[in-house]
Amino acid sequence: MVLQNADQAQAHFTAPDVVAAETLEFVLTVTDNDAERASDSVSVQVASTQPNTPPVAIAGPDQSVVAGAAVTLDGSDSYDAEGAITYAWQQTSGPTLQWQGATDTASVNFTTPIVGSDYALAISLTVTDAQGLSASDAVVVAVQDPGTGTDTDGDGVPDDRDNCPSTPNPDQADSDADGVGDACDACPLDPDNDADGDGLCANLDNCPTVSNPGQEQTGDNLGREFGDACVSPSVKIPASVTLGTGVTIAKGVKLGNDVTIGDNTRLDKNATIKDGATLGSDVSVGEKATLKEGAVVGNGSSLEAKATIGAGAQLGAQVSVGESATVKEGAMVGDGSTLGTKVTIGAGAQLGAQVSVGESATVKAGAQLGAQVNVGEKASIGEDAMIGERCAIAANSTLKQQVVLGMDVIVGRNTQIKAAAQVGDRARIGDDVTVKAGVVVPADAVIPDGAVVK
Repeated sequence: MVLQNADQAQAHFTAPDVVAAETLEFVLTVTDNDAERASDSVSVQVASTQPNTPPVAIAGPDQSVVAGAAVTLDGSDSYDAEGAITYAWQQTSGPTLQWQGATDTASVNFTTPIVGSDYALAISLTVTDAQGLSASDAVVVAVQDPGTGTDTDGDGVPDDRDNCPSTPNPDQADSDADGVGDACDACPLDPDNDADGDGLCANLDNCPTVSNPGQEQTGDNLGREFGDACVSPSVKIPASVTLGTGVTIAKGVKLGNDVTIGDNTRLDKNATIKDGATLGSDVSVGEKATLKEGAVVGNGSSLEAKATIGAGAQLGAQVSVGESATVKEGAMVGDGSTLGTKVTIGAGAQLGAQVSVGESATVKAGAQLGAQVNVGEKASIGEDAMIGERCAIAANSTLKQQVVLGMDVIVGRNTQIKAAAQVGDRARIGDDVTVKAGVVVPADAVIPDGAVVK
């Protein structure tokens, strides 16, 4: 902020844009002909020009404990985009708690009451920002009565409730949810507990459904994760085959046209998925895979580094794509997906809402990015690309001619916005941005000090 005519009886200045209300303090000092001085001060309140958004309350995960246990609830992941927040915890149901300490802090502590039966505690966290907007979240603590039965292992959990009655495990951890605690489970990561009976847990067995205690591997299976007993060393999958759920397919395999692959399947690296193939939900595909035109990948799937996604291919919601992938012309990426660093997004490709794009990405001409897309640093966005509302474009990016940015877009520092681009309402442009000639910037866009407007 620059104070003009500071040596005159009347000075003036332009109030700066501020995210939250701020107070500016000024001191006036006057001096007479005898060098005598006197001073007075004045305060100027500057209101925010930005729309205040509500905070986000995050009360933490639900918990399960034994009655009499110490519990900590942590709401420190709560936040407000504009500044600081205050906290207020409140019990909403269950036996009355005795809080240990204050309830207006990010985390709170208490000991669960012992009442002679199981119960649940419901606790609400409300966070409030400096402008008075608030948000709430709830957490449930399921409390199990310790009972009065025998406790053989002395871990505080009676035998009739203990998933390892002869092995102390007060946390009752059960990673594979098979009812047997990790402390006494021979296969803590295998819910079927060595279903093929070859003495190897499924997570350590290269053929978890076929008995092969020797774990033999020959031919193309050498160096793979799969044994000869369940995967042919030179398997080929022809066109129009339907593969069931949970299939494991070795690296280098080529899948013919119109193959259908069920949910939870794993394809190793260098797989080629041809035209019209359909992959179910939660499929995992290794690095350097090629998805050709018209292939369909289900929700929650994972494509590793250097994947090539052909024109017209469709990726479902929350798909994860590794670094250096290429998304070709006309491909569609579903909502909530994650694209790694150095990704190339072809002309006409479409990215759904809330997609995350890693740094050094290249978005080619005519591509469309949906609402709330996150684009990493050093991105290059080509001519006529369309950026949806509430997107975030990180520092050092380049936005080329005739790019269209939607409302509430955030543009990072040192970015270049080239000629004839259009910037939507309420956009926020970072420090040292260069805005070239012909760019359309609305009246309520925020352009800070240091930006170069040509």
